[in-house]
Amino acid sequence: MLRRLSIIAATVLPAFFIAGTSANAAPAPRITSPRVDFGGSNDWCNPTGFQLCLRDPSDGGAGTTVVASFHSDSNAEDWKLISDTGRCAGGTVTSSCPGGWVSSNFRGFPILVLKNVGQGTLCIRTAATTNFVAKMGTCDSGNEISSAFVWAQFGNGTFGFDSVDASNVFSQQEWLTGASANDSTVSDNPGGVTAFGEWLPTGS
Repeated sequence: MLRRLSIIAATVLPAFFIAGTSANAAPAPRITSPRVDFGGSNDWCNPTGFQLCLRDPSDGGAGTTVVASFHSDSNAEDWKLISDTGRCAGGTVTSSCPGGWVSSNFRGFPILVLKNVGQGTLCIRTAATTNFVAKMGTCDSGNEISSAFVWAQFGNGTFGFDSVDASNVFSQQEWLTGASANDSTVSDNPGGVTAFGEWLPTGS
């Protein structure tokens, strides 16, 4: 945790001072809410024998910690993937959008948000302010980036959700990952994807 906090400070503080001295810096682009739906809703579960699924406990409000739970019929496990066209044209990573490490390494990949169907209005967010733990929050807010994920499919057919915010902070892949224990906390984890960071859509 100390390593992450020191990296964040080293990244944010120089940027703050540079921004303060750059009188001619271009204004940040206005970001609107994501508006293209990938289709129906699904449970998203890891492919191991545990079959733990992304869950918004009790369809909670803003700040609720997202967990990985045993599969059930609850709509707290129903997620709608929405293309983040309000951030990047066509909802696709480009050489300049969303910028940073992600643009250098994920060009052409879809960028999206994950909205909980049971709760109805909130999305998964991960950010430095939550120590990169997945929390429910607004799907977008001004120039906020913490609700955005790069969507990647792997050779075995599973998918990963790579946090744009965390990946750009640490200059490496930071996948949305659970664990083997029921109701384990979901968070961003670095490096190669494991079984607990790979997800398959499962009928609700």
